[in-house]
Amino acid sequence: MVEDYITRNIGPKAVIADLWKTARVLARFGPRLPDLAEAALIAQLNAKPQAPKSRWKERLTYGAIGFGIAGGMVAVAQFF
Repeated sequence: MVEDYITRNIGPKAVIADLWKTARVLARFGPRLPDLAEAALIAQLNAKPQAPKSRWKERLTYGAIGFGIAGGMVAVAQFF
């Protein structure tokens, strides 16, 4: 069982199968690859910067959680 797995997935046959799959993908996308790379670079250069988000709700929530934990610790400390 292990030998079959190794033969199918790691052995020389697997390497040849992987190379064949890679060659098929390159044959399909190879001619378009320069255009795809150029379009990606242009899109990256022309990206509009996003306005910073207001994070006051998040900060208020974390503050309330911290206040609640601190208050709970003080309340527990009162009993000991």
